[in-house]
Amino acid sequence: MYVHFLLNDKRIIACPVSVSYKIHNNYCDADFIVLINETPTTELIQSLTNEISNRIGFSNQITQQTVIDCCKGNKAYIGIFTDLWKYIEKSYGASIPYGRFYEEIYSIPRFVAAWQPKTGRQSEMRMLYNFMSAFGEEVSFPSNWKHLEYYIIPTYTDVRNKNYSMFPIFKKLYHAITQLFRLILQILCPLMVSISK
Repeated sequence: MYVHFLLNDKRIIACPVSVSYKIHNNYCDADFIVLINETPTTELIQSLTNEISNRIGFSNQITQQTVIDCCKGNKAYIGIFTDLWKYIEKSYGASIPYGRFYEEIYSIPRFVAAWQPKTGRQSEMRMLYNFMSAFGEEVSFPSNWKHLEYYIIPTYTDVRNKNYSMFPIFKKLYHAITQLFRLILQILCPLMVSISK
């Protein structure tokens, strides 16, 4: 589970490493062990609880209506998701086990990796790992957790502010994408002008 956010201008990096459940009749309590880079305060614990609650679908559950609202009135998309939801509901019930749609920047490689992977979830996780290990910054853990590999990439706020000071490798990726986009525009714009004449 990827947890990386800014709180009062502090970068919070958290890695849930274990979860246990206490089951009661129709619900359960989930207790997480989380590695975190800051000393826990009440505000930090509340923010972290909110992040994890969203990831597991306890807060801000994604329902059929949530997905339909994202279609912005497109009847074709609404029809597809309405049909698809019948199958989702059989497996998950009225909501899927996610809260808000993932962290804004991390979700880009995450969703790209999830698009028709050749061997399903295994390929998806490999592609995501390859991206994160190639363009992210590795996080150091205490010695008893050194066997874990965890990488972070800039947050949405970092990208909007073009703040890549902690992310030199991602900065190179951003620069390469920007240069490629400019080159494509230089090639395509004259072609589009000549085609329209």
